[in-house]
Amino acid sequence: MKIALYELYKALKSKVLLILFVALFLLNLALSATYTPVLGVPDECIREINKVYLSTSEEEKLSVAESIANKYIKDNVLQNIFPDKKYEDKLNRVKNYNTTIRNIKSEAEQRSKPSVFSKENSFTQLSFKDIFTAYNNVIENKPSFYPDYGTERYINSADTDLMMLVFVLMLTVIVCCRDKMTGMAAVIRQTPKGRIHSAGAKLIACFLLTVTSAVLLYGMVLLTGTIRFGLGDLSRCIQSIPQFTLCNINMTVGEYLVIHFLFKTSAFFIVVVVMMIICTFLKNVAAAFAVISVCSGVSIWLYTSISDISAYNILKYINFCCFISPHQLFYRYYHLNIFGKPVSALTVCVITTVIILIMALLIYFAVYCSRRAISASGKISEIFSYITVKRKLSANFVVNEVYKTAIAGKALLVLVVVAVIGFCNYQNMSAGYDSEQKRYDSYVAQIGGEVTDETLLFLENEKLEFENIKLRYEELLTQTPAESDYESYNKELNDITKKLDYENAFNKICDRVSVIKSDKNSNLQLVFEEGFNRLLSVSGYKDDFLMCILATIALVLCISPMIAFDNQRGLTKLLRTTEKGRIKRFAIDGVITLVISAIVFVAVWLPEFVFVMNNYKLSFLDAPLQSITALYGMQTNETILQYIIRVYLIRFFSMLACGFFMLCVSKLSANLITAFSVNILLFVLPLGLCVVSESFVVIWICPYLSGTAERSASPANLIITVIIFIGLILVAGGEGVKKAVEKIGKRF
Repeated sequence: MKIALYELYKALKSKVLLILFVALFLLNLALSATYTPVLGVPDECIREINKVYLSTSEEEKLSVAESIANKYIKDNVLQNIFPDKKYEDKLNRVKNYNTTIRNIKSEAEQRSKPSVFSKENSFTQLSFKDIFTAYNNVIENKPSFYPDYGTERYINSADTDLMMLVFVLMLTVIVCCRDKMTGMAAVIRQTPKGRIHSAGAKLIACFLLTVTSAVLLYGMVLLTGTIRFGLGDLSRCIQSIPQFTLCNINMTVGEYLVIHFLFKTSAFFIVVVVMMIICTFLKNVAAAFAVISVCSGVSIWLYTSISDISAYNILKYINFCCFISPHQLFYRYYHLNIFGKPVSALTVCVITTVIILIMALLIYFAVYCSRRAISASGKISEIFSYITVKRKLSANFVVNEVYKTAIAGKALLVLVVVAVIGFCNYQNMSAGYDSEQKRYDSYVAQIGGEVTDETLLFLENEKLEFENIKLRYEELLTQTPAESDYESYNKELNDITKKLDYENAFNKICDRVSVIKSDKNSNLQLVFEEGFNRLLSVSGYKDDFLMCILATIALVLCISPMIAFDNQRGLTKLLRTTEKGRIKRFAIDGVITLVISAIVFVAVWLPEFVFVMNNYKLSFLDAPLQSITALYGMQTNETILQYIIRVYLIRFFSMLACGFFMLCVSKLSANLITAFSVNILLFVLPLGLCVVSESFVVIWICPYLSGTAERSASPANLIITVIIFIGLILVAGGEGVKKAVEKIGKRF
């Protein structure tokens, strides 16, 4: 126990960990305090509605909410939308709960009966029998609707999940890797209690700090939700929350809130154990960060890309993303195909969690207590020695810095991995180019550009052709062809069906042409909007920010160790005594950073550019920017080509700025852990929060990296960002900058 307390003391003594947690706590508090469930509706309005909701009959709840809302909301449009649109659907779902459950059971019972289309005891038949019995315990529940904004915020707190993930990552690296950095790990392993007792002590320290941080972060979310909106009667059945009306478990709201927290805490403890295995197995801190990032990315990809009806859906429910999102398991009943038998996804997840935890603990103790230290980074170095040309001994400072970063620092390996991910991303984009979009683009290829009389004539003729085809189609359906004409009949019917597939795309083209003709700006043109939407990041925030996260993680792994590693080993003092050990060394590292940033930029965004070039051809680049529907409100006279160039220049220079910022952090950091922690906190975390909350799109470096600067960033954000960057570069430059200023002063 004393060893565990000592490990806990060492972790709490870490300034990096304490500063990180305080920053995450304050950020979590700010997000919870500013959370807006309905834009434009004040908290006072929601609180007053909540006060009277539990004491109001179901028939009067909507009218009471409307009368209260009218006192607080001045906007006539919002008055019509709220609370009708926000409350009415949820209220109806709760009111019709018993009818909905009975319909589900009735349909399941009907489909579970043997038929000519399903075999006896087939998986389909067993599935419907399972669904029929799943809702037996909750069919008589009497849910009571309450505007659960407080519980909704607590249940759907993806931003807090991301903060917890960052915290446990840093906690694990600090607890497991700090002794290796100081050389104490080898000494501790030789003591009587330096193996299994030391391993257990580190595990206990990580467990206690994980639980404490979860209590503080998630407790803050629940507390602010309670103060701002209230939680209602916690003894209500869980089906009272509209999101959980299809839940098949008989429990109260209060019980679920406790279960929700226990699930999340258990999930993060499993993540901690897995990370401890990686950090113990790997000798290099940078390698540990890289492997953890890859594992996290694979898990997130499996969870988001695999659908519930996929044959591989079990992979969706046995990874940490599902573990830390327990509401996905409770809000409805869902089962998996396990050896031909339907098994509840919740049951599978719980059993998998226990098995993974036990296996992870056994592997952790086995790795930690092994007779010799296992180093994967040594194996990677051996591989590099085979695939790289043997380097001649050289005193050239530039050659040594390049070798140290690219080979010893594994930056070359990181860049190769990023290039492979970029290629895979290109394959996914190609798969996502649907036939409907291709039909729309085929019309744009024929009549794109300025809307002229020829364009309108083409559309009129096309419309008449569709009408004639529909008449012919109806005529064919009423005919019974002779056997000799059957082949020609089918051919004509198939040709007509293929042509009718273009009708939706044709209607979209007609609507767009009508908008262009009715607009006062007669210069607008018909263009390939989908391709430009992809290039200009207006087709969806999440995909754009996932690419930004990939780019920043690559920069963190490549640039953070460049100077921090020398600081950690004490080599910086020696280098500073050499001829090029001060400002020139920093300048050389700056050039290397520029090259790495440029390579990452090309590897991440070139596949998207190539895809658009191949599929959309980027025609009509001289059209006004407002020709793109999503950018119609932009106040600029630029063409599409000019705007594309500007967006990508901003994105490119933002990448360079991020690289130089990380280099400055590396120079000011005493060790690798500090450099990685600061860079992840400042770059990866904000971009990750942009994925789960669009409110972060407008701050820090996020709008410039994502290409949304012109549409979301304020001038104040740009000024603050530039000041921070310049200030850090001046501080990192240190004496070199001071001497340069003095030389300039002497000349003038």
